[in-house]
Amino acid sequence: MMVDFQGRAMRFQEIAQKQATRGKLLATVRLVLFLGVCLLAYYGFTLQQWPLIFGASTGTIGFIILVLRYQKAMYLSELHSSIAELNHEEVARQSLKLNSLDDGARFDLKDHPYSNDLDIVGPHSLFQLLNRAEQEGGKSLLA
Repeated sequence: MMVDFQGRAMRFQEIAQKQATRGKLLATVRLVLFLGVCLLAYYGFTLQQWPLIFGASTGTIGFIILVLRYQKAMYLSELHSSIAELNHEEVARQSLKLNSLDDGARFDLKDHPYSNDLDIVGPHSLFQLLNRAEQEGGKSLLA
């Protein structure tokens, strides 16, 4: 059973773009709210109007909530972009277009008698087909 990595990559990229757009909207609303809170606080303290000061306090809580939602939207955007990139790498592996993938050439044992014959590491190697590791420790363990 073949997994549709191309379709998955497109879906995750769409979700990432929606989250990024949501983040931009939240950033704009947050800016407007911040300016409104500043104005309310200024006039509230200048005119000693407690309802304005209360409004500024409430707006500050709303601002904090918007900051948290913005951070979540940006996190989800980055997460879905990363998942889309993983699916693009799988598409490359399935179509044997391995040039963009790490070839593990730094792990080549030049003095081993079979290293040139087996294509364990290097361009179009078994390492490129099997490697999913991102950290150096995982890559060296695979090699």
